[in-house]
Amino acid sequence: RLLPTALGGSDFGANTMQRLLLLREFNFDPDLMSTPDWLWEQPHREEMYDAMVAEYEIEDRIEAVNQQLNYAQGTMQSLKEDKHHSHSLFLEYTICFLIAFEIFVEVHALGWLDFGRVTQERGDPTHGAGPVRRHSSSGGKFAARDGT
Repeated sequence: RLLPTALGGSDFGANTMQRLLLLREFNFDPDLMSTPDWLWEQPHREEMYDAMVAEYEIEDRIEAVNQQLNYAQGTMQSLKEDKHHSHSLFLEYTICFLIAFEIFVEVHALGWLDFGRVTQERGDPTHGAGPVRRHSSSGGKFAARDGT
């Protein structure tokens, strides 16, 4: 289960369990697949029961129900795997976005990317007045951007 049912998720496990219990009930209930014990003592009723089972095609119907349940179980499994795949894909995209954001933050922290300094060096009037002075490597003197 990817999301709780209260948050909009569906409970695939409960639906699958219901189908498995129904499948078990049809396949392993001895009263459905064999002649009841009380008919063994009366052969003419046992013959009538066997004729009724043959007339109503009970075994064929149980086989048809089993095929439908197997199909439903396969469909539920396929839907579950599809939902799991889409959730995994969402997590992978989220992780990629977080890694890209972390790289961006680190590049900015290292000073390789500084939006404030770039706009001030271009002389943008909205980000500061006058020329920007930088510390030159010779003698600790300041030099203007235009070289004076």
